[in-house]
Amino acid sequence: MLYTTYIHPLISRLHALPLHFHSNDFLLSYLFASCAFEVYQIANVIRPIAQSWHFQSLKEYKALLTLYNTGMEEVRGEVNGKPYSGLVYFALNDKGEKVGNPFKSSLFGKSVGIESLKKTYRKIG
Repeated sequence: MLYTTYIHPLISRLHALPLHFHSNDFLLSYLFASCAFEVYQIANVIRPIAQSWHFQSLKEYKALLTLYNTGMEEVRGEVNGKPYSGLVYFALNDKGEKVGNPFKSSLFGKSVGIESLKKTYRKIG
């Protein structure tokens, strides 16, 4: 079966560079939203990308995730006068449309949260 992937318009300007790739590194694979283990599949895509790639902005990170049928959005709001911000990850179908439920970044660990990713691209830029 042949799967096609929606490619984000920013992909042509993507400056993401791999830190290193060895035979012991993670193997990334496409996310298949129809599978029952959606949370685990998203985790298996976002963790290696956050650990092994440099990117200059969240837009580049988002564009890189779309190659693996995974989406990300920044969420900002205010609760009881206290501002908050975070990331939400979700699965994408072959057309690049949202499928299934979104998952908070805290479900996957601090390494894929907004603060950690902002620190990463601040060091580069």
